Amino acid sequence: MSSPLKFLFLSLSIVISLIITACGGGSNSVSGIDGSGAPVIAGTINTGAINGFGSVIVNGVRFNSDKAKILVNDQIATEDNLRAGYQVKITGKLNSDGSSTADTIEFYPNLIGTISQIDLTTQELTILNQQVRVNNATLFDAAITPNFLSGLKVGDAVLVSGFADDKGLITATRIEPAKTASRQVMGYVANLNASLFTFTLKNQTVNYGSATLTNFANNQIAASNLVVVSGTLDGKGILQAKTITKINNTFDKDIKTVETEGFITRYQSASDFDVAGVTWTSNAQTSFENGTSANLAQGVALSIQGELNSSGQLVAQKVEFKKVSVNEIVGEVTSVSVLTSSSVATGSLQIGATTIQTNAKTLFEDKGNANLKRFNFTSISVGDFLKISGYTSQTTFIATKIEREDIQKEKDTELKIDGIILSIDTHSFIVYGRTIVTNSQTEIKDSHGNKITEAQFYLQALTKRAKVEGVLKNSIFTATKIELDETNDD
Repeated sequence: MSSPLKFLFLSLSIVISLIITACGGGSNSVSGIDGSGAPVIAGTINTGAINGFGSVIVNGVRFNSDKAKILVNDQIATEDNLRAGYQVKITGKLNSDGSSTADTIEFYPNLIGTISQIDLTTQELTILNQQVRVNNATLFDAAITPNFLSGLKVGDAVLVSGFADDKGLITATRIEPAKTASRQVMGYVANLNASLFTFTLKNQTVNYGSATLTNFANNQIAASNLVVVSGTLDGKGILQAKTITKINNTFDKDIKTVETEGFITRYQSASDFDVAGVTWTSNAQTSFENGTSANLAQGVALSIQGELNSSGQLVAQKVEFKKVSVNEIVGEVTSVSVLTSSSVATGSLQIGATTIQTNAKTLFEDKGNANLKRFNFTSISVGDFLKISGYTSQTTFIATKIEREDIQKEKDTELKIDGIILSIDTHSFIVYGRTIVTNSQTEIKDSHGNKITEAQFYLQALTKRAKVEGVLKNSIFTATKIELDETNDD
């Protein structure tokens, strides 16, 4: 028996990160003992980006994956086939001791195809007529060099995992070279023409006349179905489908807890809105972080956690408006302090004079020679060379992504930082303990977007917020662009 609530598998079109919240026993309890030895109290759905391994960590929740069935594009796989940044759906159990166990882990890429266009200004690329945006949170595979959007070129075949906003723009959480010649698109069926056996996924036309259909009622495709299409492109750019899989959109009767992270894709009111097609309601008991219910609107990014009530409705218990990861810091670790208060290791580290804090949701990947699969905070040592993305308040730099690389002091490394200028000197200033050097080639704008000279910048810079882009070489961070901000708020 399944809940009638429509639940779309959002790892395919939007990041849905699930933090599992303990709930009471009684009539909601599920009988049985899982691999942890603790009584199972509820079923849970967890769909989102993999933060790290050991077992599998998704949105700060560690799932025991020893007995999990792992599927990649419906094919049996192992944990070795999964990567940090992949959007996966975990169906599992919440145990009475607070641990979580994965029963199944499923992964479908959003896109597998050839890049037809790259826009370095907007940080977007086009694949199979789908628009993909990259940002500081996007993880590029180590095989892509340089390890940024500039490491890709038109004609490259890549795999993209990510999530979509209300306009269908995919924000990539991982990009890597494609390992198959097949082409794949994930999305919602539109412009269905049953007589011609065609439909579109955003701007990509699909012909399904010879396709094998899976999970469709009466073997019939319907408008708005969420599907995964795999096939080949013909000479006219039409995707000739070989297989089409409809994504399951129902809850099993044992599912109790759900938490999602992504964009609001439909907004009617604070008590009726969708996060990527999943309908939620909030009430007087819902808590809000970094905002209030008045900030709910279509296109807003947030994390939301809650439970299914007796009517099959998802009721939000907590809503967190997402911070944007705007900072990048690169360098050698000078100190590490590990916390052990949770199942996911967290703590703080320093690069130079900059202190960086991690949390359970920080994404980790080892791109060095060690290529450690189960790389996490406890794997970091003094002297490691890290590339870190994150966001900041006036006092704290919080890492959203940590990548370990081999030390390359002679290589130019692009990075960004956004923070308060705490001190200035001749041709240099400090943000979050990082000394930043300027020169006559540095492009500087004031808070109104007007170009100013280096001398004018230093006359007004102290205590102002600055967005800085630059290059790190031989441990010296030289600014190429600086933009002052009117506000010191985050």
